[in-house]
Amino acid sequence: MKWSARSALPAIPAHAVVSRAAVDAAERSFSDADDLEESIDRAFSRFDEEQPALAAFLVGELEAQRDETAQALGYFLSVCIHEAFRRAFADRLEPAELSAVELAKASLELDESMRREDASEPFESDDVVAMQQPHVMSFVREQVDSVLSPDDEQDVERDVDVDCVSSVYHALLVSILALSRAVRPARGDDSLRRMLS
Repeated sequence: MKWSARSALPAIPAHAVVSRAAVDAAERSFSDADDLEESIDRAFSRFDEEQPALAAFLVGELEAQRDETAQALGYFLSVCIHEAFRRAFADRLEPAELSAVELAKASLELDESMRREDASEPFESDDVVAMQQPHVMSFVREQVDSVLSPDDEQDVERDVDVDCVSSVYHALLVSILALSRAVRPARGDDSLRRMLS
């Protein structure tokens, strides 16, 4: 896949791309839960234990939102994303350091700013992330669209703050970028060396 070479986002290495199977398995682990809220709480505790810097960042971002639906969406997607990475990479997924989270946030903000200033730029920053992490981003976008779409049964707009959902979505992009950089190559995988050469 091709995207604009003018990007502030670091490339996601091939060894860190989450498979569709891992995303589907993560989604099923929550959809099959008897008590979804309890399942999300347990998963977030595990997320906090394994990725403390990233979890602290997300809690700060999510708790700042005034819309409960946007907050709930953020917590659900944050644990689904983490679970997909865990299932895809197991012990190759290392903790994302605070500096890596801050770098992901700064890179995303810079990339968004560059694209706003260039009217000819065909892609948004989230499109670039989606080209590199297609399965995770497809799932995230489906869930966000579902929350923002009208209620099919009542044919009315959902009572959700779009700006809050946008802020949550932005925080989740940071999470995806940070987790992608926290995946170690498999032993004998020389793709990182090839990418840097």
